[in-house]
Amino acid sequence: MYKLKVSDAKAYYDKYYEPSLTSVVVVGDITKEEVLPKLDFLSKWKTRGAKLPEISGFPTYDKTQIYLVHQSDFKTTASQIRIGYLSDKYDATGKFFKSNIMNFPLGGAFSSRINMNLREDKGYTYGARSWFSGSDYPGPFAASATVKANVTDSTIIEFIKEIKSYHAGGITDEELAHTKSNMLQKDVLNYETLWDKANYLGNIVEKDLPDDYKAQQENIVNNITKEEINALAKTQLKPDNMIILVVGNKYLIKEDLEKLGYGKVKELDKEGE
Repeated sequence: MYKLKVSDAKAYYDKYYEPSLTSVVVVGDITKEEVLPKLDFLSKWKTRGAKLPEISGFPTYDKTQIYLVHQSDFKTTASQIRIGYLSDKYDATGKFFKSNIMNFPLGGAFSSRINMNLREDKGYTYGARSWFSGSDYPGPFAASATVKANVTDSTIIEFIKEIKSYHAGGITDEELAHTKSNMLQKDVLNYETLWDKANYLGNIVEKDLPDDYKAQQENIVNNITKEEINALAKTQLKPDNMIILVVGNKYLIKEDLEKLGYGKVKELDKEGE
């Protein structure tokens, strides 16, 4: 295990912190004329030509594999489950955004198929969900839940069942209507506080988005079709090529995990090695 030193933190700062990679967003009861003098100290911050690293060589998988991290003291009898794979970079109005619309009835809402199955029907968990996450780098599609150890294998079976079912059959007309209504109404509540507004403006600045990108997203949600969503489910969900990561007591769960049909469970230590 590598021990982080003060010199490591300083070296990271020198390499990646500089004005060309920095934006300042201010939201509040203050004018531009009032705030700029308070930020004048930033004019002394000299650029050094730092750049964010290029990352490539992401691993690919030709079959689903289970990884297990032994944690005997994690709530004693609980397992943390993460299921997913590497997907796309963030984009505000393209495939990434549309994939999250597609995911909404699968695992993006309390009333989603995954949560209704694992929480309401089976009672395995307080909540289960799935989502697409991304930034300037490709991010994951992930599904997650915290469950009792004795239903770890059963939970994975239900996760995979729901993902495969949605991949094969797609969205229903009722789910499509609910998705559109819910996403449009929910978005209105996301910009009420100063914190919300700062994050919204920061996202525009950081990702160089058009000022009307929210209006463009609203238009996409309103007009996306069942056929488009079903096509996304076919290409963006990969039920046969996933990484399943479980953190829990291996003495309680490993034997059952190996009966799921995904081959020998690969154990990792807590540093991921």
